[in-house]
Amino acid sequence: MKFNGNIVESVKSWPHLGHITVCDGDDGDDIDTRRYKLIRQINDVICTFHRLDSIVKINLLKSYCLSLYGCRQI
Repeated sequence: MKFNGNIVESVKSWPHLGHITVCDGDDGDDIDTRRYKLIRQINDVICTFHRLDSIVKINLLKSYCLSLYGCRQI
């Protein structure tokens, strides 16, 4: 496609502000990406702090794995 004589690339998906935007509105790929990121973070905490008490691990999971920017954590 051309715009003002310049060729414009056409794509089906693109990253925008950390999310995958798809032209047909399907957000399955973005949800999968976020889920895999959460699973990776949980595994990192569990493997790194496996010897700590479970209460401490729960607090670490809340702090490290929840994306609640500017919110008070429970």
